[in-house]
Amino acid sequence: MLSVEICNHAPKILVIEQYRLEPPWPESDFRWLEDPRKLTPCEVSYSFPKYGPEGLDRECVLNHRVGRNGRLLPGDCTRGFLCGVGQACIPDEYQHRQRVRMQLSLVATRGTELTLDIDLVLNREVQIRRQRQLEKFRRTPKRRGILA
Repeated sequence: MLSVEICNHAPKILVIEQYRLEPPWPESDFRWLEDPRKLTPCEVSYSFPKYGPEGLDRECVLNHRVGRNGRLLPGDCTRGFLCGVGQACIPDEYQHRQRVRMQLSLVATRGTELTLDIDLVLNREVQIRRQRQLEKFRRTPKRRGILA
């Protein structure tokens, strides 16, 4: 989840066609979350699968603001969140709350691509919680018997 502000300082209308994110590790299955209205017409909230935040109001998220919904007039700005998920495991060399540099690209009208280096802070709370539960399970003495 990225918080971004996009401003059109050009003298022409800018139409955002696509967002791209390049993490520093191999990630072939990264995708931006789908517009909830495409999935269910009356839905107004973006939700992350399983372990992410729930119920981000659609008006706070920019994922669906592409194509004709991604028009910015000269001098206009838009701000909000870009929300996506990947399938690759983040390598162990990256620690919880570590800043990681990634590239965010915005593909606009006529193939214009604007690229920005951004620093994200990793949140590995889910992995830390799982590891603690596994360690606790391993320390629990084994019991024998019918109910064990």
